[in-house]
Amino acid sequence: ENQTMLKASINEVLKTFPDELQLGLLKILAHTPMHEYAQEHGYIWSETAPYGVLQTTDLSFADIQHLDRIALVINQFWNRGDFPTVWSKAILLKAPFSCLESLLKLLLDSQNQLHSIDKNCRFEIMATWIDSFWEGDEQTYLTDALKWDWCRKAGESWYPKGLKGEAGMSFRKEHYQELVEWLKTEYWDQEDWNLKRFIVFSASSSEFSREFLEGYSKALFISREKPDNACVIYTKQF
Repeated sequence: ENQTMLKASINEVLKTFPDELQLGLLKILAHTPMHEYAQEHGYIWSETAPYGVLQTTDLSFADIQHLDRIALVINQFWNRGDFPTVWSKAILLKAPFSCLESLLKLLLDSQNQLHSIDKNCRFEIMATWIDSFWEGDEQTYLTDALKWDWCRKAGESWYPKGLKGEAGMSFRKEHYQELVEWLKTEYWDQEDWNLKRFIVFSASSSEFSREFLEGYSKALFISREKPDNACVIYTKQF
């Protein structure tokens, strides 16, 4: 396949929203049918392990290097499962491969490493990506989606830099006791919920509010024994 065909294949697969996508480059091992085929068709590959292809008749060295970097972006920002709400919207608005390429451009321009990126940094990078490559209502929606994804597994009440979580943090600080009492009244029977440990999500996008919050603006994500926090829509008004 050439690069155009590979982009189309990746777009098609990611639109099915798989949990993971493993994008690996061809290896040319000695004494295999692939080795003979590669020789006959003028492939160039590394002579040392892992014997990866460097160039084919359809893919230049630059093409393969680009795809290798895209694979690293997929591993860090898709396969880890941190951003399901962001990706589910973003790939409806733009081609998945285009999204990955713009994220890669951001990483390269800012001289960020492409592997072993810690969770907080991944969220900060995604926040910068949303601010840099999206505009208007789409940007507002994706910002809410990113905050939502953070809250799903957040262990504390704060947000990483750039996630624009100030409204939720301020609301929690101002109304903490009232919120705890409300949770105790409404959810007293949830034995594995820590009703004093929660993060407040505050929506800015009316579209996001309709889709996730039944038109309300706030939700509480409560720590519990399961990997994902419990989520309740906050319907009371102060």
